[in-house]
Amino acid sequence: MAQKLSDKARKDKAKRDLEYAKTDSRRSKKAENQRKRRKAEKKHGKKIEKQSDKMKDQAKDNQDKIKKQSDGIQGASDKAKTGANLSENGTGPSGLPKASI
Repeated sequence: MAQKLSDKARKDKAKRDLEYAKTDSRRSKKAENQRKRRKAEKKHGKKIEKQSDKMKDQAKDNQDKIKKQSDGIQGASDKAKTGANLSENGTGPSGLPKASI
């Protein structure tokens, strides 16, 4: 989510961020991570799945499971309502008239 900044504030922030990115400590950290990334690419191939992608996939799977479960519960309650309506009309769940006792 982007920050809502005025034009002047956005330019000032961009300048600060660039100055910070060019510090010696940041450059050394970037270079170290680039070496690690290139080594991993040689060993495992170019495509490396990010942790956040795995978490998104798991979250989507969990949502799908929950939706299926709630649909099953909703379907059962719909069947119960339908059965109740049939019995109010004088017919049983099979649609045949109820036997009077």
